[in-house]
Parts: sequence; structure tokens; C-alpha cells
Amino acid sequence: MKYIFIADFFIDNFIGGGELCNDVLIKQLQNKNNEVIKIYSHEVTEEFLSSLSEYKIIVANFINLSEKCKKYILDNRQYVIYEHDHKYLKTRDPSLFDDYKAPHHMIINEEFYNKADSVIAQSNLHGSVIQKNLPKANVVVAGVSLWSDEQLDFLKQRNPLGSQTYVDGWFVLDSKIIHKGTEKSVEWCKKNGKKYHLNSGKWEDIIETMKWSDGFVFFPQTLETMSRIVVEARMCGLKVVCSKNIGAVHEDWFKLKGEELIEYHRNKRDEFVNKFNSFFLQNKDFEVLEETEDVTAILTLYKRPQNLIEQVIALKNQTKPPKEIWLWINDNDSLDDRLGGKFKEGCYYKEDYIKELEKLGIDRIFDNNHNWKFYGRFAAGLLADTKYIAIYDDDTIPGSRWHENCLKSIKEKPGIYGTAGVILQSERYNPHLRVGWPNPNNKIEEVDLCGHGWFFERDCLNYLWREKPVTWDNGEDIALSFMCQKHGKIKTYIPPHPKDDKSWWGSLKGMELGTDEVATSNNKVISHERFFSERDFVVKHCLDNGWRLLKDA
Repeated sequence: MKYIFIADFFIDNFIGGGELCNDVLIKQLQNKNNEVIKIYSHEVTEEFLSSLSEYKIIVANFINLSEKCKKYILDNRQYVIYEHDHKYLKTRDPSLFDDYKAPHHMIINEEFYNKADSVIAQSNLHGSVIQKNLPKANVVVAGVSLWSDEQLDFLKQRNPLGSQTYVDGWFVLDSKIIHKGTEKSVEWCKKNGKKYHLNSGKWEDIIETMKWSDGFVFFPQTLETMSRIVVEARMCGLKVVCSKNIGAVHEDWFKLKGEELIEYHRNKRDEFVNKFNSFFLQNKDFEVLEETEDVTAILTLYKRPQNLIEQVIALKNQTKPPKEIWLWINDNDSLDDRLGGKFKEGCYYKEDYIKELEKLGIDRIFDNNHNWKFYGRFAAGLLADTKYIAIYDDDTIPGSRWHENCLKSIKEKPGIYGTAGVILQSERYNPHLRVGWPNPNNKIEEVDLCGHGWFFERDCLNYLWREKPVTWDNGEDIALSFMCQKHGKIKTYIPPHPKDDKSWWGSLKGMELGTDEVATSNNKVISHERFFSERDFVVKHCLDNGWRLLKDA
């Protein structure tokens, strides 16, 4: 591939986190036999861009890019924005506003972001803030910062420069930039009786000193999109005391440290670079959601409270985010025990946990004193006033373009859509073929039923409740497809799940999160044999009452 890389500065001029990431990305792309032309933003002209019309454009920091060139790019070229901060805000600092949401009059460069093929965010926190302020932008999350192999190897070495073996006290970054919070970090050390040492200088010297410190203290006063130095402290195996407005601390991988974290970032860097071209869309004619195309997303809380925050973030990061997020809580005697402060620090009871959930931005909470099992959440959907409903199992984390995928597919072939489809091979549930995240498909595929995540028009629920389910204990996915086919002539499909771009998938961690000890198909209360026997019973009932399978069509 051929790329033009636009930035205000490159590493030769200024060594900052953004410039370091840009430098690694450029060199990694070049190592993959891509051609990359670097140009300063103030030097870009329409003539330059038009002379290289076959090149795709990567825009990093672009404060010095002229309005005329921005307009030319958004009207004529494929481009991505590799975002390092918040250049869609006049302040470039979302922490000045409640919940990081700026009033619209503070938004700038809106069309430039909205028309980009992708806006690449550094972390999930970073991505959620961008999406909150720019709901029409196609935000994708890198999820990692970038280091070269040489830098990662240097981080891995013990005492790399051979000059010292121990530094007494905690490491504090000595920054002249006020919002980096040096004073707050020193204040913490003094308050907690910790020895500390202030450090600045070349990157190698900072890392060497950091390696032999007791820990790292960092209290930035503004939102840090990722914070390379915090990640580097963990790579050095240090304890880290920091504020929560740092993108890195909200990532799943932040619990790792030392060599394990270093190799994780090496692998994720390669994965990010290898799929970089997928951030450029083949078709840029985005359709703006009409009011009638809004989505209500319904989540379920029962025995996997640890997944909920990640689900909410994934929904807010959708290129077509839901109008509202609802939560259906089934009564569970063990929920308080399962919470126990383990999944959300400071929350020891369900009531406390619900208060925390409300802060996440969940719009409606159904807190039940009864376990309605699988059907309750489908009943909740009847209360929605949006055209579309998206329902998720508690082990389902959608990719950032899942709603967009379903909306595009449902316009082409109206029906029920899901992320894991089943094609039955007999008049029993097993054996069957699977389509979707378990077996990726490149085009829309018709199936007999689907599960893990559903997307459909709200009116489909009218058909589900035409007849009483044969059992409340199993088979809501079977019943939905059967009843909609029988009473509404509605088919069931799986939208495309391309192997090389999981942002389109409805479930990113199905195998990882769906096979634990509380899985209905794999737990101690209901045996594996009984679970599938119940599903066979539901299949037989539906077939006896008019369900037609694909194999019989």
C-alpha cells in the first residue's frame, strides 16, 4: 500500500508520546513493504495531494493543516485520523466538561472527523470520549500504544546501561507541564511517607532509573488518552499509583506487568499494523441514522457481573451507538457473594453495584426479585420506542461496527440478525452447523436460529408472544426464529463476520467468556445432557407446530 503521513511534527523535531507512536507506525508500515511519504501539515497543498492521488492518507496531529486542504481531503480522498488527543475540541481537553461531554459549540473539525474512514483512538477510554462528543464518527480503538522492537528489548533488560542497581524511593516524573501533575504526585509521596525522586531527561535514562525504583506515582490533571510512561512503569514491573483519568488503567491488559506485558504489546503492535489497511473503508457513503433507525440495547446481569463494564464501553464505542442502554437484572441469590468487592472496588452489595452502573450511563435498569431466565429481556424490549432492538447475552462483547453491520444488512435482507447462527441438520438440536463468530462468513447467511446477540425490528417481538413458550427454561433463541417465521414470515440471518476485521463481529470474546463455570450449557445445576435434551424438546415442539428448516426448503 501507499500512504501519505501528515503530522505537525515528527520525532526529529519534538519527542512526545504522539510523535513516538507515529514514528513506530511509519517504520512498521515500511517494514511491511508499504510506501510511506511523510509531510508536515503546514507544507500540505492541494497540488501535492492531487499529484499522489493513489495514496491513502494518514492524518496525525493536524493543527497546522489548512482548512482548504482539510476540505479537499474529506471530499476526495480515503483517510484515517490517528488521534492522539482531542483536536475536535477548542480546548483539546475534555476533562473540563462533565462526563467528558463538551457542549456542541465547543466542537471543531466536526465534518473532518465524521467523514474520515476511521478515527483511531488510543484506548477504550479515549475512544468512548471521542464517540460521546462525535457520535457520527467511525471510531475504532487501537487498544495499545506503539514501541519499536529496540525500545521493547531495552525495557526488558535489567540494568540496561549498567550504571546503577538501585534507586531509593518512588519515581516521580519531573515535568514542567502543569497538567502532568508533578506537584500532586509529590504531595501523595509526602502524605504517605514515601521517599521519592524527581526525574526527567532522555527516555533511556528515565527508563533505567525507573527500573530500580520502588514504584511510580502519576497524577495527571487532564485525561491521558493512554499514557506511555504508565505502561512503561508496568513493563518495568513497578507498582503504579495513579489517577483514573488514564486510558491504560482501564484496559484488560493493565493487570499484566514485566516481560508478559512487553510481549503482549509487541504482538498487539504487529496485529495493529497488519490490519491497518482495514481502517480504510471500501465504501465511504455513510448513512446518517434517521430518528426512526435508533436502537435500544438491552444487556443482562445474572452471574457474570464482571463483563458488564466492558459491554457498556463496547456499546458506547459503536459507530452507530444505541439511543439508550437498558439493563435487565435477574434475581440471583449469589449475586452479592459474586460481587463481594471483587469486580468493582468498593461495591459489596447489589444495591451499591446498581448505583455504580447508573454512573456508567445505563439509561434504564430492571431490578427483578425473580429469575425470569432467558425470556425476561425480550419482554423488556416491548417497552422500547425505537425501531430496532439489540439484545446481548452476558458473555457477548460486540465489535465497534456491529450495529452498523446489522443496519446495513437488515436493509438488504429484512429479518432477525444474530452473531452466532445455527443450521440444524436433523429434527434435533445436535448435530448442527454454526455461522458467525464461531465460523466467520463473508456475506449474509440465512440460518435456522441465532443467539449470543440479536438485532431486529421491535415489531418482531409481537410475534414471539403470540403463543406461550413450551418451556421457560430453555430455547428462547429457537422460539424467536420459529414464531417470527410462523406468524410474520420473517427469516433469520447472520450478517458478515469477515475473518480479517472483527470490528464487524457481534461477539469478540465468545469462546473466552462463554465457557466458564456459570455457562448454562456447562454448569453444575443443569447437566450438559439435560440442557441439550431440553433444546431437542423445544426443536421438536416447533417442528410439530409449523417450523420449516433450511434443510427442508
